[in-house]
Amino acid sequence: MCIFQHNKSIEYQLLAGKDKSSKVLVRVFELSQMFSVSRSTIWRWVKEKPGFPQPKKISQGVTVWFSEEVQEWLNNQKQKEVRVMEEK
Repeated sequence: MCIFQHNKSIEYQLLAGKDKSSKVLVRVFELSQMFSVSRSTIWRWVKEKPGFPQPKKISQGVTVWFSEEVQEWLNNQKQKEVRVMEEK
């Protein structure tokens, strides 16, 4: 396992035999900027919003989200919004 930091995001690379996969990790500050909400709102969403991606604690004081999971959740929210708009 290797962790690289660039552009304020963290790239987490798992090396498992021939299969090499890379995931971008996002901290709470970055999430709050992405959604234009406060950090406390992100933590409230973790507790109260069904389906919101759960954070991963990678070390003491370092909690991250997989950006892929956050993007997937966001896409699902957009799809729900479109369905509601179509029903009106």
